[in-house]
Amino acid sequence: MNIDHISIPTLRVFLEVYQTQNMSQTAKNLAMTQPGVSQHIKSLEGLLQISLFDRINKKVLPTEQAHLLFENCKRALQGLEDALSEVSAKKNKLKGILNIGLPIEFGNNRVLPIIGQWLKLHPEVSIRINYDHAARQSQLLLNGGLDFAITDSFNFPKQIATKNLSSEKLILCCSHDYAKEHKLTSETKFKKTDNLDFIAYLEGAPVITSWFKYHFKKSFQTEAKAQLMDVQGVLRLTLAGVGISVLPLHVLERSDNSKKLLQFNGTKDHMINELNLAYLNARKMGPVALSLFEYLTENI
Repeated sequence: MNIDHISIPTLRVFLEVYQTQNMSQTAKNLAMTQPGVSQHIKSLEGLLQISLFDRINKKVLPTEQAHLLFENCKRALQGLEDALSEVSAKKNKLKGILNIGLPIEFGNNRVLPIIGQWLKLHPEVSIRINYDHAARQSQLLLNGGLDFAITDSFNFPKQIATKNLSSEKLILCCSHDYAKEHKLTSETKFKKTDNLDFIAYLEGAPVITSWFKYHFKKSFQTEAKAQLMDVQGVLRLTLAGVGISVLPLHVLERSDNSKKLLQFNGTKDHMINELNLAYLNARKMGPVALSLFEYLTENI
């Protein structure tokens, strides 16, 4: 049988010559010498006792026999490659426990459905999820407590690298009743804030502070009326008229919340919160973490 005398490298050379129609380019693409490429083609033609290419002005033009061989050869090699990959994947099935960090709102609404799909593909993988703010996720990354985390915008230490996944617009807002009570409008410039109530996510209100610095180039020093690390909780307190908060625009647009709240315009376009994959630079990801990392990158 002819197949007993033909090597896979020879068939790969044939496929490349067929596509480039140039021996020199094929040699370059396959990191071979041109005489080596020519020898593979001559060997194949000699075995099959046919001419696969017509040599015309430094170009090699496929013959009818070459067209037929190319289609069948390409399909056969791809089938073999797929079969080998499938066998290898089963042999190297992912298994283990993965620890990752997520922000609550973005994590529950955007990330968890994708993680669910990935977990179905890898039944022997278990996952542990830590909900928290980027500041605390950062410490867990540095201490090895997390394989990686999806976090809000944050000034991470140099040991931590980030890869952008998505972004969201942040809006300062309050209920219409609270605005009426404190004589606030969408154009309020907040020359004084000590007579107002604010709802923060963390101690020190870093998100509110960033909003005021971004729009008015001023610091925010008022003590928060309430503090809770949950977007939905902050939304509910804001709707209840407890005070002023910063919320993602997509949260306001959901369930007509935007009609129930007064949005402050600030001085320019909306402040953006970047959602990033954060990971420790010096730590090499294992196959389980790397698989989910790449899956999230491709699907968010």
